[in-house]
Amino acid sequence: GSVQFILNGKTYLAAKGTRGLFAYVPQGNTLMSGSLRENICMFTDHPKEEEMETPENSAFLLQAATLVKQNINTPGYTVERLAADLCMERTGLYKKLTGMLDKTPTLFIRSIRMEHAAELMKEGNLSISEIASRVGYSSSSYFSKHFQEAFGCKPSEYGRS
Repeated sequence: GSVQFILNGKTYLAAKGTRGLFAYVPQGNTLMSGSLRENICMFTDHPKEEEMETPENSAFLLQAATLVKQNINTPGYTVERLAADLCMERTGLYKKLTGMLDKTPTLFIRSIRMEHAAELMKEGNLSISEIASRVGYSSSSYFSKHFQEAFGCKPSEYGRS
C-alpha cells in the first residue's frame, strides 16, 4: 500500500516497491481521498529545506512516521524501539531527525501521537482517557499535559470556538 503525508507544505506519496520504500511529490500537490487520508502525518515544525529534498530523506521520514503510526497505541513504543525498527542506533536517529526536522526523536513520536489524538478529538466519539490510550498514553494527565503543550489548550477545550 501507499501512504501520503505533508511535510513543509508539500504532499508526499510513498509506497513500498520491489526496491524498497520510495517517496515523491505528486503532480498538483493535492491530497487523495479515501483510506489514505488516515495515514496523513502533519509535521508542524518545518524541516530544513536543503535536508528534506532528497528521495532518501523523504523515504526515511515516511518510514519513521509509518512505524510510529503502526505502533501509535503502544505505550512502550519509544525512541529506542523506533531506532531498532529503522535498523539504526539511537544516536544516529537523533542526529538524522534533528538535522532534517530540528526535532528530537521523542518530539517526532509525540507530534505524530498528538496529531492522531487531534483527529480522534474532532470525531467526538471517544472520551479523553480513551483517546489517550489509543495514542499510546497510559496516563490521561500526562497525555493532557502533552496535548496542551502541542495545541495550547486542554483536550476538553479542543475544537471549541
